[in-house]
Amino acid sequence: MSPDRRALLRAALLSGGLALTGSAAVWAEGVDRVLAAGDDAALLGTLATLEDSAVKVLGTTGTALSRAPLPGYAQSFLSHHRAHRDALLTALHGLGAPSPPAAPSPAPAPAGEAGVLAVLMEIEDRLLGAQYAALAALERPSLRIQVASILGVDARHAAVWRAASGLDPVPTSFVGSQR
Repeated sequence: MSPDRRALLRAALLSGGLALTGSAAVWAEGVDRVLAAGDDAALLGTLATLEDSAVKVLGTTGTALSRAPLPGYAQSFLSHHRAHRDALLTALHGLGAPSPPAAPSPAPAPAGEAGVLAVLMEIEDRLLGAQYAALAALERPSLRIQVASILGVDARHAAVWRAASGLDPVPTSFVGSQR
């Protein structure tokens, strides 16, 4: 993808996607990681690494959630992120590419449920930004379909963490205009 096309794509993604998530900077980081990746294999590797990061974060912080039903959601979402990572790695290997490096170990879990929820929302926002950008950047339609299905699941995760934090789980951009 040419540098000019990347700049245009980044601007369009950021202007269209910011209303969907809670943290513009984290969303932009996800977008930037995908736009820096290049070809489909590099994009899939980036997404797989981000999913691996979500696995590690949920594995270390999810246990700090105690208010029902949040621990159950954390376990369920952990299995989703593992499945997403594995599916992306399978697709990556189907392109003849090697596995990307594992995500680094996350920072220690913050104290308190509010801090944990903030970290979980951040990881989902980063994933959503990257997945949204990948939908426009991936060349193969079959890969776009796969990433779109993952994006839908991760958007539901973000909605749960937003609701648990006392935020509107469905931003108004999803609801439409009022007449």
